[in-house]
Amino acid sequence: MGVHTQEKLDREWVELIKEAKDLGLTLEEVYAFLQQKRK
Repeated sequence: MGVHTQEKLDREWVELIKEAKDLGLTLEEVYAFLQQKRK
């Protein structure tokens, strides 16, 4: 994965986390949700 692609993914994750926090979710809740979806 190239640097530019990684930076884009990093920015997208940061935005996702910010949006989750704005909705009142904790990082633990986001992590639990992501783990649940992987099963």
